[in-house]
Amino acid sequence: MGLYSLILQRVTKTKPNAILYVLALAMLASTAVADEVDNLIQDLKYGTSEVRRSAASDLGQIGDTRAVDPLIEALIDDYWVVRMNAALSLGNIGNATAVDPLISALKDEDSWVRGGAAHALGTIGDPIAVDPLIEVMRDQTSIVLVSAASSLLKLGKIEYFYQVTLALYDYDPLVRQIAVYALGEIGDSRAVDPLIETLKDHNTHVRECAAWALGEIGDPRAFGLLTYLASNDMDLEVRNASAEALEKLEKANPEISEIADEVDGLLLNLADEAPDVRQNAACALGVLGDPRAVDSLIDRLDDENSEVRVTAAYALGYIGDYRAINPLIKALKDEDSGLRRASAWALGDICEPRAANPLIEALEDEDSSVRASAARSLGKIADIANVEPIIYVHKGEFYEYILDRERMASRAADRMIDPLIGALDDEDASVRQNAAQALGLIGDIVAVESLTYMVSNDDEGMVRKEAAGALAAIEKRTIGQRLRVMRYCRFS
Repeated sequence: MGLYSLILQRVTKTKPNAILYVLALAMLASTAVADEVDNLIQDLKYGTSEVRRSAASDLGQIGDTRAVDPLIEALIDDYWVVRMNAALSLGNIGNATAVDPLISALKDEDSWVRGGAAHALGTIGDPIAVDPLIEVMRDQTSIVLVSAASSLLKLGKIEYFYQVTLALYDYDPLVRQIAVYALGEIGDSRAVDPLIETLKDHNTHVRECAAWALGEIGDPRAFGLLTYLASNDMDLEVRNASAEALEKLEKANPEISEIADEVDGLLLNLADEAPDVRQNAACALGVLGDPRAVDSLIDRLDDENSEVRVTAAYALGYIGDYRAINPLIKALKDEDSGLRRASAWALGDICEPRAANPLIEALEDEDSSVRASAARSLGKIADIANVEPIIYVHKGEFYEYILDRERMASRAADRMIDPLIGALDDEDASVRQNAAQALGLIGDIVAVESLTYMVSNDDEGMVRKEAAGALAAIEKRTIGQRLRVMRYCRFS
């Protein structure tokens, strides 16, 4: 199952050109009858706009080279959907004759045609398209950028991997889907972690496509979450896509079935009468990172044995499942300081902005190890907000789209500053060190005076070093903000 069949199923409300674009891609994945070519060519030349649109797509399904010249002619059709379909169909046929006309189509007035041409050039795979596609990366339209970057990746320009992964955070679910598909098609193992994160996308079609992509890559790191989604996702298509991906993973990694059996055994051990058996099981489940263990590990936060409770909290952080957030926040108030410390640490591993306020409160905990863990985790949450936003400039207007999670982290970071500055006076050096690091990650100049004092006056060398590093990070971020303002002014 690929992007084309997945996107065809989407029922979300979106602009008509987006629907037509994805329908064109979807139709290329189906089959058609080759003896219809001559009739379709006539339809493409002389039919109504809707007939021409359909014919341009159908010819791409068939893949007959007789359609190449008529489709090239259709790249200058009056109707933008015909031009877009013609570009995508030429890519599907894969004839090198189409390369130069498609390069010309990169300058089409319509962004969806430009995106289709960029996609087609990557599918054909002729290196002559590299420079024109690099030039297109100056385009400020998301559909063009992700299509061009994906094609450059296919053509061996691995430096564009970052641009494709950035598109996973685009505000438009269609752009996210295209980026996901491109990463799955390319099969680069560097995409596994971003794609696993994308399995948590709020859009069901993006999750479905991410499951497909991870199945194509075949990396066993995706096994745990795919196993969970195959049984528990709210959407049937996501469950089915996850199940299909698991089959591919199991074929590519025969040892996975052994891991699954190991998880089942560890879950049984988690309920063993002996505390050391439960503790070892919790530790192993955290290392394996299988989401199936989350509910059982949450139960162990109330275990009668302190070491089991602490290990379960750390394991939940390693797994990083959002189901653990509220139980871990609750555990920050537990009478067991070890569990409070582990819970504060685990919330940082999950990096959920909702945990910011409870962690700020934990900076006042009576136990210094809890305070140190809280400061460290606040820094990790603040760091989410430092991802440079994806910026699009279109028709003279400035748009900045970032994930809700990043917005939440940015707001949380503002609330952290004063409590973290206060933590610089903590009696415990590890608290001061982690607070300094967190302030560097936040990058607000409000902390400069206090950090400067720490560099010269703190008794501990590691604290002074961390404070100096934080000051350097704040300076770097301030320069970066100025550069982004300059870019905005240039584009406006």
